[in-house]
Formats: sequence, C-alpha cells, structure tokens
Amino acid sequence: MMARVQTFVTSLCDATRRACVLPFVLAWLAACGLGVGRANSGTLFPVVVDGKWGYVDRNGKMVANPQFDEAADFSGGLGRVKLDHRYGFVDGGGKLAIAAQFDEAGDFSEGMAWIRIDKRGFIDASGRIVINPQFERASSFHDGLASVRIGDRWGYVDRNGKVVVSPQFDEAGDYSDRIAAVEVGKRWGYIDHDGKMLVNPQFERAGAFHQGLAPVRVDDRWGYVDRSGKLVVSPQFKEAFPFSEGLARVRVGDNWGYVDRSGTLAINPQFDKAGDFHDSLAFATVHDRFGYVGKSGTFAINPQFDEALDFSQGLARVKVDRRWGYVDHGGHFVYNPTK
Repeated sequence: MMARVQTFVTSLCDATRRACVLPFVLAWLAACGLGVGRANSGTLFPVVVDGKWGYVDRNGKMVANPQFDEAADFSGGLGRVKLDHRYGFVDGGGKLAIAAQFDEAGDFSEGMAWIRIDKRGFIDASGRIVINPQFERASSFHDGLASVRIGDRWGYVDRNGKVVVSPQFDEAGDYSDRIAAVEVGKRWGYIDHDGKMLVNPQFERAGAFHQGLAPVRVDDRWGYVDRSGKLVVSPQFKEAFPFSEGLARVRVGDNWGYVDRSGTLAINPQFDKAGDFHDSLAFATVHDRFGYVGKSGTFAINPQFDEALDFSQGLARVKVDRRWGYVDHGGHFVYNPTK
C-alpha cells in the first residue's frame, strides 16, 4: 500500500497518471558515512513528533527516533524518508539502509524503486542502481513492468530496463491483472502485457483492473468494464473506484456507497466521504467525522476522528485535534496522537 503519509489522496485521476519527481543531485554517500545494507522484512509505521518524523512498530513502540523531514508508509520492507533535502530508505529495524542521496524517490514495489538523479532510473533493495537514470518520468513496477516517459510519450520497461512496449501513449497507467490503462488522443483504452491493444481507446477516463473489472467514464458517468471492454455495470455514477476486497466505492449524488461486482449497491450511498476496504474495514464520514465501516455498512469504529486513512498491516492512521496516531481494528489507540 502504498500511500504518501503527508497527503490524503482519493482521486482516480491521480491513480492513472504518473507521479512526478523533483530535481538533480547524486549523493554524498561516502561523505555522510552512511552504510548501504539490505533491508529487514519488518513493517514500521511513520509518526511525527514536534515536526520530525520517525517510526513505531505495531505495538506503538518507537523504533526509529524522530529525525526525518518526511517519512512514508513501508512498502517492500523499506520506508522512504527525507533527510536534509534528499531521499533514502530505512529498514524494518529503523536503520537508514539506503543513504539519503536522491532528489526524489518512489516506494519499493517488486523489489525496485524509482529514483531521480537528473533523470529517472531504478534501484534495488540494496540501493544499487539497476536501471540507469534516463527517463523523464517513471512509475513503480507492477506485474514485472514499469511505465516510463521517453520524450513526450509513455511506454514500458522490464526489470532489466529494456523497453518492451515502445513509447507511443499520451499517458500510461500501472499494470494490474496484467492489463494497463493507456491514453491515446484523449481517449483511454487497455493494453495487455505484451503491449497489444486489448480494448480500443474509447473512454473519457479509465482506472485500473482489480478482481476482473475496471472503472471507466462514459458521457461523464462512471461504470465498469470487463477484460474484453464490455460494460458490465452501466455508467451511472458520479465517481467510481477500483474494486478492493470484493466491493468498490461509488458516488451517487453527493453521497458515497459501495457496489458489488454485479453493480448492485451492497452499501447504500450515505457517507460524505469513503475509502476502499482494507482488512475488511473502510473509512467513512458522517457530519465531517471519520470512522470505519464493515462490509455490512455499519460502523465498526464510530465516527470520531478529524481524518482517517486506510488500514494496513492491522493499523490505521487517524487524526484528532491536529495530531496523528494509530488505532487497531477495535478502534483502540496503539500509538496516541502526536504532532
């Protein structure tokens, strides 16, 4: 899961467009005296104390003391951090395993993360550059491929950096279920893992496939298509997101609810905001207060938070009085809110 901790993102548009990274500089690895080692497999959780970021374990015990300017959720056994205007990664023991040396970096996925040193390239979990920086933009690896921009067109590379789908698209999404959404001439379609057009560009927008279906926009309304491009849930929603744990969040009027794979409303639209299901719980708001609902649509954790993020590894990050903490599935704090 990967999510930036510092921002609360719910836009499908962001999901299909690639995240940008910022300017150049290679590291002062030797000068800093920071070793590069292979990461532990443990998962830590970012926290902020007096404006600095550190990490706690799932019991709320501080493992990496607050010292970083930014800290992201763990992904692939490593957590991305910002220190002195550069990005690196900490391991499951809270140690800086990959020195802060990059101008920007993405999260680890399938054992690799994109980094920027003037151009974008990729490193492995030891911090070694395995695909030389050469791309204007790049995304994370999914299904063994990563979308990259060369010039003003997007294509895909494999784990060796070989271009396997030639740059030809205006935009390109991540692979999921071995299918990727691509934009050609302001219309979106889908390609297969070999780059062959699977569903011709015809949609105003298109999201990722999950559990065999993908959200698409037609005439300013969202529905769902199968792998052949057939509309199996007619366009009727103001917004729609990919499926997660068997349900997909949709907006009807001003409220959010959830549909099953047949398009039937499993949870009636009733929430001001809503998230995807993770660990069988999804955040939802009523009267500007965040709580968590189960798949029956009733609140398992009552609305009480100023803000809330998805559950991951048994914990969810919540905000109370401008301070962030973590709760478990029962809504009990394992790490009390700090700022």
